[in-house]
Amino acid sequence: MTGGMSRPGESEAGSRMEEEFYRRLAEVVEGWEEAFASLDLEEQRRVVASAAESGLLQAIQMARAALRNHENRKTGGRREHGRENV
Repeated sequence: MTGGMSRPGESEAGSRMEEEFYRRLAEVVEGWEEAFASLDLEEQRRVVASAAESGLLQAIQMARAALRNHENRKTGGRREHGRENV
């Protein structure tokens, strides 16, 4: 965690690496969502079918869940209001 809010036994380097990982994961998910939103409805349907078949859709859903869990750990379980894509 950043700002000296490390969990017991967690190293500063480990904390920085964790935060960097989740920051990058968030960028990937946001990039996917922005690209997906820019498609017309028919193309979105084709992309979802293809992504589901390849396992990418499941990976994106798992990444979203991991990001939510990480944020909940950082905020002590408080949820921030905002857009959540399904």
